[in-house]
Order: sequence, then C-alpha cells, then structure tokens
Amino acid sequence: MAIFQKHIQLKLLQMIKNNDLAILRIKNPNERALGDIPYDIKLKGTDVGATIFAMGYPLRNIMGDEVKVTNGIISSKSGFQGNLTLYQISASVQPGNSGGPLFDSYGSVIGIVNAKIIKAEAENVSYAVKSSYLLNLIDNISELNNNILTSKSNSKSIVDQVKLFKNFIYIIEVK
Repeated sequence: MAIFQKHIQLKLLQMIKNNDLAILRIKNPNERALGDIPYDIKLKGTDVGATIFAMGYPLRNIMGDEVKVTNGIISSKSGFQGNLTLYQISASVQPGNSGGPLFDSYGSVIGIVNAKIIKAEAENVSYAVKSSYLLNLIDNISELNNNILTSKSNSKSIVDQVKLFKNFIYIIEVK
C-alpha cells in the first residue's frame, strides 16, 4: 500500500508548460535510494492499434491508495484537435492518472497521461504526451543521470510488469 502522508521537498529542474511536463528532483539525497528504474523511455513513436497500459492513482479519495492499472490501445497518433505532441488513447483515465506513465506492452514508457474528454459523447477518449517530448526535456538537464534512457528489453507479462513498476509510480500532491 502506498504512503501518502510523507512530505518531501522537491526542486523543479525543468518544465514545459505547453506539454504539461515537469522534471522534479527530490532535494534530500537520502530519500532518493529507490534503485534502478525497471523500465525505459521509448525513443521512437508507437503505432496506432498498439496495446498500452497506464498506471496511477485515479480519484484516490474515492478509489483508495493502491496504484491502479487501465489498458487500451493507441487510437491515434494525434491528440485533441490534431495536436501532434499527443497520442489519443482508449485507456480509461481519471484525475490522478495525469502525470503518470503510459506504457507499451513491452514495458517502455511511450507517453505521459495528461487529459481526457469528459463529454458524454466521447467515452474513453484520453490523451498522453508522446515520450519524445519527455526525452527532449530530460536531454536538456545536464545534472540528470540518463540511465533511464538505456533500453531495457522486457519480455515479462503485463501482470509481472505492473508488480515490478508499481514501486516507482507516485502521486504528487502540492499543498
């Protein structure tokens, strides 16, 4: 079960408002000892129809503190009003999924969940910023250890990937 009462000081390293992305660093080095991240960030785009899954803490106050997983496909290589920085995805996401990773079936981050359409006519229409924009952001931060960019071949089932990844998925609530 996740712990949500821990207060941690963070430093903003870089942000791109247009893409709703930010890189934060935990200020206290003693709190950063999580180990190697078990997934990579995919360098190239993902095709329409590819199986995906998202992890996060949707509607935590209602649904509880356990990390949730939802799956779907890449519906389109463009997002809201044809925005080429986004994927349109069929995975059902809620508030609390925003900022969470979107994985392909191989366990690579292919995007960051950031929005959904809430009109009744558009069920399960959600969006994620493509990983290439995240990589550009990371690449501009010289103090980052870029070992998360190295390819990690993953032949595990999605169930096993979720078990492995859940310890690296957090929700940040700003007070």
